[in-house]
Amino acid sequence: MKKFLTIAITLVVLASLVCMMPVSAATNALTAKANTPTLDGKIDAGEYGEAYFIKDLAGAGWTKGDNKAATPENISYAFAWDAKGLYIAVAGYYADLNPQLNSNPNGVITDATKQGLFFTFGAGGKVTQHNHASKAAEANKPIESSQTVIGDGVMEVFIPVEAFQIAGNENFAMEAGHKLLAIPAGHYSKNNDASLFSYFCAEGWTGTWTVDGINFGTIELLAVPGANTGDFGIIALAFVALSSIAAKKRKDA
Repeated sequence: MKKFLTIAITLVVLASLVCMMPVSAATNALTAKANTPTLDGKIDAGEYGEAYFIKDLAGAGWTKGDNKAATPENISYAFAWDAKGLYIAVAGYYADLNPQLNSNPNGVITDATKQGLFFTFGAGGKVTQHNHASKAAEANKPIESSQTVIGDGVMEVFIPVEAFQIAGNENFAMEAGHKLLAIPAGHYSKNNDASLFSYFCAEGWTGTWTVDGINFGTIELLAVPGANTGDFGIIALAFVALSSIAAKKRKDA
């Protein structure tokens, strides 16, 4: 019996360690925390998921002017979500920065000649969506139910779920485990003389703005902590192990 318990405990510990092992993710696989941030122009601890610095993950799209701007060192994006929509915190914000998000929700934009569902986070308090109409707004119009709030070097953004409900994707919902095809991006300028378009995408940009010319990354909507089945999986694995050992002992007897 003592040997039986020792083996069982060992299996449970090993199962726990396996489930706790970190999994390395591709640089274009981002995550959003399940949470509803307070949009007050400040990023409080625990409001958003991991911050991604554009200098680490970005590729340069296009530049203009004689003095090409460098990708800013301190700009990062962090994400959160709830049933109402997607929240984005842009740290390192400044007046000449136009933070943006390019997306293809559920991959429904399949026409290679079409551009993605593009969002620009306006300094005037609203997000503008481009190229496609949705249940939230017409194409190239501000989304009235969206919100942008600017603080000291910070912009917080809310994009309602209805903005992702475009033709062919009318029932889109924010759900844990969903991977939103998207590229957080930004257009930077200095005195209107030089500008740089940077984006999160490990595979790079082919030079066109159509959906086949952009290699979209993903923003995975993480589950609420404690709402997953990880603990149950460990318990179930241990139960199976215990049952197997007990059955073997009965057979040997």
